[in-house]
Formats: sequence, structure tokens, C-alpha cells
Amino acid sequence: MSVASVVANLFDGRLPFRVEAFDGSEVAPTIVSPANEITLRILRPEALIRILRRPAELGLARAFVAGDLELDGDLDALFSLELPSLRYLFSPATFLPLLRLIGPAAVRPLAPPAIEARRSHDRFELDVTVDLTPAPDLASAGLWRLGLAAVIEGANGARSYWALAHPPGAPDFHAARGFAYALAMANPS
Repeated sequence: MSVASVVANLFDGRLPFRVEAFDGSEVAPTIVSPANEITLRILRPEALIRILRRPAELGLARAFVAGDLELDGDLDALFSLELPSLRYLFSPATFLPLLRLIGPAAVRPLAPPAIEARRSHDRFELDVTVDLTPAPDLASAGLWRLGLAAVIEGANGARSYWALAHPPGAPDFHAARGFAYALAMANPS
């Protein structure tokens, strides 16, 4: 099964836009829709990995920002679409072919990081080590965006929320604006 046909299957026979994928596959829209002029280009397997790791809008946004996806056409028409339920993404008919295309390592979770904490009278330091072996797409990325956040609870139970950057409103540590620190990764030798 091709990448484009897997995406088409997510729409349960009602694909409103064109799909082109890195494996050379293409699928035309199967219904008449204002989005028929849109082309979704899946440029790299990492797009699928990001979407599987963070289904729905977050995975799509990460794949788009990373340059793994491109969209051509009227984006207003895209935003008016009703996206399929996640049950289609994780149904055996869709999930298993997708897993065959990108490999099972793509959906293995990362191990919890090793954290070492040190405290002195005027500072608190953390060393964090994350094993990226199960995530080659992360390990090979040249530039990372780091979001660092903490919830600090005092002895009296009062909480404060800290982050490198905070969007306005209630604390949301998953907001894209919170990933404010650019970290260039050196290639291992």
C-alpha cells in the first residue's frame, strides 16, 4: 500500500484534496469539495512519524513546521474541512499498512530521561539525558526547539508556573510559543 492511499483511507472514501507522497504515490480527491484545489505533499517519512506520535493537530503542525509537509492551494478551504476521527487512523486497516511503510520503531516511546538535580543556597540545576536511539528522526535533526517548563509547589501548597516562554492566558506547556530556545545539534562523530 502506498503512502497516499493510506492517507486517502483516513478519509473513508471521502478525500477532499489531492495527496502526493515521498514514495511517488498520488491520490486525487474522491469528492467534490472547496478543498479540491489543495495539494498535500508528504515530503518525508518523518511527517508520518510526527503524526503517529502526536495525532491530530499537534502532529500535523509539527510536521508542517519541520518541512515534512507542504500545502498548495486555498488554506481557508482546508480549515473549513471536517477531519476524520482518530478511530480511522488507529483502525487496523489504516494503522498496519502505515506501520509497514515506516517501521515499528517510529511509534516506540522514548524511555524516561535520566535526571540529576543539584541544589545550592541560590540555585537549582538539572542535568537531563535522553536516549534518542529509538527516535532516529529526532537524533538526526540539526536544529531543535526546546521548551522548558516547571510547576513549583511551595511548602504552603501554593503553585507557580515557570517556562522559558509563555503564551498569554492559562499555563499551556504544549503551546508552540513555549518552544523558545533554539538548540543546534552537532552531528555525532
